[in-house]
Amino acid sequence: MEEKDIISKIKENDNEALKALYTLRNSVVKDLTLRGATKKDALDIFQDALIMFWRNVQMNKLNI
Repeated sequence: MEEKDIISKIKENDNEALKALYTLRNSVVKDLTLRGATKKDALDIFQDALIMFWRNVQMNKLNI
């Protein structure tokens, strides 16, 4: 699933889109651990960012 499709699906409240986004962007966790974050902290940061992204898309606060 491409990023544009993911955003459209999130607007439709499709939970599979969140899974696809997680899979597509989970390399962020590895990047954060390489910069010194613990794996747990990196996962927490990544998950918090996904939640904020989901909410912003749902509330039409994301302009792409």
